[in-house]
Amino acid sequence: MSRSLFVLFALAGCDGLTGSRSPCSADFTLSFPDGSSVDLDFCESYTMEATYEFDPDDPPELRAPTMEFNATTEPGFECRVFITEPAACGEGFYTMDGSSGSVSFSTLDCSGVADDFEGEFVSSTGYVRLDLIDAGDEAGSFTGEPLTTNITGYLSVRSVEGVALTGDFTISQDVVAEDAEESGCAVSNGDEDDDGYVDEYFDGDDCDDAREDTHPGVAANEEDSSECRTDEDGDRYGAMYAGEGVSDGTDCDDSDYSINPSAEEVAWDGADNDCDGVSSHPASLLAAGADHSCAVDLEGENIYCWGSDSYGQSSAPDEEFTQLAAGGYHTCGLKADGQVKCWGGNAYGQTTAPGGSFSLVSAAYYNTCAITQGGEVQCWGRDDDGQSSPPEGDFIQVSAGYSCSCGVDESGVIECWGATELPQCAPPAGEFSAVSVGNSFSCALSLSGEVICWGTATEPPTGTFKQVAAGGYYACAVATDGSVQCWGVEGTDEHGLCESPTAAFSFIDASNAHVCGITEMDEVDCWGYGGTGASSPP
Repeated sequence: MSRSLFVLFALAGCDGLTGSRSPCSADFTLSFPDGSSVDLDFCESYTMEATYEFDPDDPPELRAPTMEFNATTEPGFECRVFITEPAACGEGFYTMDGSSGSVSFSTLDCSGVADDFEGEFVSSTGYVRLDLIDAGDEAGSFTGEPLTTNITGYLSVRSVEGVALTGDFTISQDVVAEDAEESGCAVSNGDEDDDGYVDEYFDGDDCDDAREDTHPGVAANEEDSSECRTDEDGDRYGAMYAGEGVSDGTDCDDSDYSINPSAEEVAWDGADNDCDGVSSHPASLLAAGADHSCAVDLEGENIYCWGSDSYGQSSAPDEEFTQLAAGGYHTCGLKADGQVKCWGGNAYGQTTAPGGSFSLVSAAYYNTCAITQGGEVQCWGRDDDGQSSPPEGDFIQVSAGYSCSCGVDESGVIECWGATELPQCAPPAGEFSAVSVGNSFSCALSLSGEVICWGTATEPPTGTFKQVAAGGYYACAVATDGSVQCWGVEGTDEHGLCESPTAAFSFIDASNAHVCGITEMDEVDCWGYGGTGASSPP
């Protein structure tokens, strides 16, 4: 708005020249990119212009004010601040980014300003806060009359060059009144979301003034509750990943009131209820299949399966089991009465378990074997290599395999059947307590706890172990201290199969490309290939 439209009163000094007191206060600070700053009194001379909206029933309302403050009256010298807001419409905050109002300031001849920072600047960000606007209490029209106008406020702006200007100001002058209607309104109360906190843009504490659930103190249960955080679910914990400009809290799911650091962990619900980084999967039984896994809870009452269910291998029946075995695309469980119940893919009859009472069950890709209560091995499913045609005799343990199956007889000797011409199907002599058949090599546990393997050349770790499990082209063993060591054919560790967790385990099961185990704390932990979800318990 052109200043030529108004009759002005230019004052020199804070006492004014009109015969009536016209105070000014404008102690501004100029701050520069190098960290230096200068404090100056900009009331050496000052002017104010404005228009007003008059009403027969209300006092005058200020419109389109402009204010100029000068720190020098020396002829030809420039050290001034010019504030304008065309869309002024009352007390509050006004953004000074050029979208409506702006602050321009000259430091060309400001005392104490380094030569590098002498220039003309325009605000690119910041605000002016008008705390008081007073043009009198009388209603009516005052067009053409001197109207005493008082404005008190604060400014905080920065130019694109990084020069900042801050400070409080007060100006009071008699302005010859011109009548004007409101032309837009750019005022803000600084608290757009009405949460009681002023936006950081206006030097307040609200780091996201568009959200009512984001402000200091909203997360009262956090260690430092004064930080500006987001609490969407109202549990008084801040969101763990709140976003740019907002302090992170400890609530790992800020959309669910029941999930926070003080919540009690709920087993097998798929959630990290107490936000400790681990969801709870306590289990007493476990089996890992080719692309799925299953476990039974500590009470032995519920079975949970995860991963692929393309053949129904993860759709477990609502029954109780004392042992689990997972094959390629099927799963079997041993019931308390000794019956074997299987579900999933049955292309070769691998889920069609025979009647009778069994003590142990083992599942391979397309076949299943079990030991009867009398020690006899029975197998069913694919048998093209004889892998489901066991020898006679009494066995204490059995491991069903893809091309061959093996068992430990009552004397500790390992016998294998099926494609015995394959190296992994030709066990060594000796006495063993357990055997596990893999795709390219097999392993067994000697009576002294040593791991012995045969088949594709691979060296098992040395030491004393309590369990061994052979998978696709690798194997893992549980040491007597509960630590797990994995090894395999070169190139088989692309999925992290040999990067076993540091926890102590009581049991593990190795599948084609992933491993699951039960820790000594009774928690399920899996690692390896996760493409089907088989290594991610719910």
